[in-house]
Amino acid sequence: MYSSFRKGLTVFSMMMSLAGVGLFVSAPSASADSGTGTGPTNLISPATLPATYIGTYTEWSMTLSPTAESIVTPIVWMITSGSLPSGMTLQQPPSGSRTAKIVGTPTLYGSNTITISAVTHMNTAYDPQKTYTLVVRPMEISTLTVQEARTGVPYAQTLLVAGGTAPHTWSMPEGSLPQGLILSPAGVISGTPTYALGTTFTAQVNDSAGHIAYRQFVLDVRPDQDLAISTTSVPTGSVGQGYSTNFAAVGGTAAYHWSLDSGTLPTGLALSDAGRLSGTFGAAGTYTFSLKVTDAASRTSTRSYTMVVSGTGTVGSSLAIGTSALPAATVGAWYGFNLGATGESSPYSWSRVDGSLPAGLTFDPAGAIYGTPTTAGTSSFTVSVRDASAASVSRAYTITVTGTSTGTGTGTTTGTGTTTGTGTTTGSGTVSADLAARLRNLDTIGATIHQLIKLPDDGNRSTQEDSAVYYVGTDGRRHAFPNERVFFTWYAGFDNVRVLTSAQMASIPLGANATYHPGVRMVKFTTDPKVYAVDANRMLRWVGTEEVAKALYGEKWSNYVDDIADTFYLDYSFGTDVRSSSDFSTNVVRGAVSYVSDTLPVR
Repeated sequence: MYSSFRKGLTVFSMMMSLAGVGLFVSAPSASADSGTGTGPTNLISPATLPATYIGTYTEWSMTLSPTAESIVTPIVWMITSGSLPSGMTLQQPPSGSRTAKIVGTPTLYGSNTITISAVTHMNTAYDPQKTYTLVVRPMEISTLTVQEARTGVPYAQTLLVAGGTAPHTWSMPEGSLPQGLILSPAGVISGTPTYALGTTFTAQVNDSAGHIAYRQFVLDVRPDQDLAISTTSVPTGSVGQGYSTNFAAVGGTAAYHWSLDSGTLPTGLALSDAGRLSGTFGAAGTYTFSLKVTDAASRTSTRSYTMVVSGTGTVGSSLAIGTSALPAATVGAWYGFNLGATGESSPYSWSRVDGSLPAGLTFDPAGAIYGTPTTAGTSSFTVSVRDASAASVSRAYTITVTGTSTGTGTGTTTGTGTTTGTGTTTGSGTVSADLAARLRNLDTIGATIHQLIKLPDDGNRSTQEDSAVYYVGTDGRRHAFPNERVFFTWYAGFDNVRVLTSAQMASIPLGANATYHPGVRMVKFTTDPKVYAVDANRMLRWVGTEEVAKALYGEKWSNYVDDIADTFYLDYSFGTDVRSSSDFSTNVVRGAVSYVSDTLPVR
């Protein structure tokens, strides 16, 4: 009783001093609004107070409802239970206001539960009150994600922090930014990214009071431009007219692969994987078709075209492909066939313009298809033949490879032979004889397989022909090294290079370019921002992130990247992406290859 009496006197005295004599009203009787033994809880707003951050100046406002007409003013606000966060104080409202504030800069983070009362009566049991949970969060990085970057385009992203005491200092304790970007102490990521690589890094911020916050980010770098077909239209033509045009694409990630998406190409024309539409118009009409280009990252773009072919509908040139179909092949058995053409303007030049041969077979510019199939299945492709007058015709074929083989093939097959001046074919031949002849020639001139050869130095630095070094392959051909960087992935020096005469060198037919030794270095094409690992079988595989590049080649991975010209796209094929270090082993692929011939196309 004594305690209750003293508490009532204290409140009474405070109110007398604030309100003056004669300003009280009678205390209301207990009701459903006030509850039993506690004051009403619905007369103070808001219902909750927002969280704040350590080190951040904060004001929390609480307002007594104007509907409390029986409550006198001025009002004394009191914390009747709990305590405020460290650094915060309760601020009484000015005269005539019903709003009080909790203000200050919290110095500790955590959660504080308080009950606040607006003291207006002799008996505080009837005073409005509200219980709040005041949450002070630790300092944290408020930037949740960073925007993606584009190769060759200046980039800037400012990281933001919530809470803490200025100044803030930023650093990067783990991971790394894409090549060409840096993180400043002020929290700004800036620079111009070089490669299309995604990286993961951890940003750290320290404030002047010793608080620390971390957040992990992923920053993706994409090619500067989205993939799109840039060729807007195709010219018209007429029946019997030879035709050749190249379609072009921009953006994305080279190399590009082209295909017919829908519709029908003009009769006599064929589309190559490289985007060349060529042939001789064979029938008049209006042709509508759509082409699709696919880049190295499997992104696609399509575009529609309409081509008008005029004429009578008959081909004026007598050039024709005489081979109507190709025989089946057997896995493991030697296969050889010579395509035949008829016409009046020999010699003829053959090419494969679309599709693919069965694995293990090779298409020769002389019109020969040969090799040893390795996989059963059916392959479709289109070939084109061009005569001396530049007329050309195309024809589609399929080869079905069946069964398995014991390897007892004879190694010889008869074909359509050689082409005479009138375009007819006579005689018979064996494709395997070509290889035998090349190997006999090597014996004659004293050259051997796996040998390095070159021409004599003429002493003139302005000529480069005699400086080229070739590798003699198991196919009996000489294979050029595009540059010294490729050469030094295979050899330590030029000590064992044999010098041949011009006549001897000319007697060895030229083969495919030598490519990088698998697993030794990575490559990047001039117009392609992606970095590729070199795998077996002349295959390039995109290294998806900088973290993977580091796992394969160490912290200084960029020192293992060679820029190569786009002209060497055709020397390689493209395989699956390397997304983790378990997808690719430099030691395994390097150790599996001993000679340049191990990476050459089968011929």
